[in-house]
Amino acid sequence: MKRQGITGTLILYFGVVLGFINSTLLFPKLLGADIFGFVQTLSFTNNLLITLVLLGLPGAVIRFYPYFREEKRSRDAFFTLVMLLGGMAIVGGGILLYLFKWELIGLIRDPASREIARQYFHLVFFNLLTYTLISILESFNTARERPLFPLFLTQVLSRLLTTLLIALYALDFLDLKGFLDLYGIKGLVNIILLVAHQEWRGRLGYASPLVMFHSPHFRAILTYSLFILFTGMSNSLIAYIDMVMVSGYLDFSQAGIYAVFYFLSTMIAMPANAFGAVISPRIAALWKEGDLAGIGKLNRHTTRNVLVIGMLVFAGICGNQHNVVKVLGEPYRAGVPVGLFLGIAQIGSLAFGFSSLVLIHSGKYRFDLLAKTLMAGLTIGSNYLFIKLY
Repeated sequence: MKRQGITGTLILYFGVVLGFINSTLLFPKLLGADIFGFVQTLSFTNNLLITLVLLGLPGAVIRFYPYFREEKRSRDAFFTLVMLLGGMAIVGGGILLYLFKWELIGLIRDPASREIARQYFHLVFFNLLTYTLISILESFNTARERPLFPLFLTQVLSRLLTTLLIALYALDFLDLKGFLDLYGIKGLVNIILLVAHQEWRGRLGYASPLVMFHSPHFRAILTYSLFILFTGMSNSLIAYIDMVMVSGYLDFSQAGIYAVFYFLSTMIAMPANAFGAVISPRIAALWKEGDLAGIGKLNRHTTRNVLVIGMLVFAGICGNQHNVVKVLGEPYRAGVPVGLFLGIAQIGSLAFGFSSLVLIHSGKYRFDLLAKTLMAGLTIGSNYLFIKLY
């Protein structure tokens, strides 16, 4: 487990290097802050939408997979049911996008930014299709305690594809529309590789989902999924609503500046993300066994490791934000406080460990929903106030 966590952290930081090249050296300079801000807003809006339509399924997969792991027919039926529900989620999400397209575009106040959103609104559906399937397939890899391959795909391969697309655009092999369309569907590569990986491992197959209706865990899965849906929505609002509100109340250029320094702050949380993906299924298994001491020990040891790494990264960010401004230009200096304040928040989050993971896999997962809902309300309210004022 420790080896996977360290390997996962290395993968994440290699991805960070690629992300830094894309997000600070290439994307904003070659395509402009407005297009970069649009793409980041698209990504964050997409994460909110996927959380809504997936109904908490990825979390339920990790929580309940240990109960189906040993028996092939039940395991395959569980996989088939989740994939079926994922397909229904894509259709339902597509219908919602069609019905509320103009209402969503109308939330953007800046006319130029609103026109960009109108021209490329179809990319929201492309992202919904690809990343819904990716989320489900990744959750099964994580539940099987094999999170490194999907981590490599999302953090390294996806960013290499972005670098390739930016290069093709810079060399005039792609126009802006071609670049954005390919950027919107590049997740299909991850889907193909994830399916091939599942087939190669031979651990997941297909069986009638009707088997699940007779499972003693079926009702618990539905209940848990609904709670995870609301928790996930709160998580997504906390993580992504900043970008959406900056885009809506200001413009995509300001969102692009914000996105650069937001990305720097996420580097601090990379070790926690890597170790969290590794220990999440282990925590679920320990809860099944009733091993509270094992959960506490795992949480303490992992928290110490990620906090030390995170503090070192934070120190590096604080010492180099001025270099980012030199590379990108003076207008980006307005984003320096973003890196500082979000960095402090990330350190505080690391210091409290993986309490959320412990809660959501326990019988007390409702408390996590309450805490996250309160935090989401605070985030939206304070963002509205401070964006208006400052």
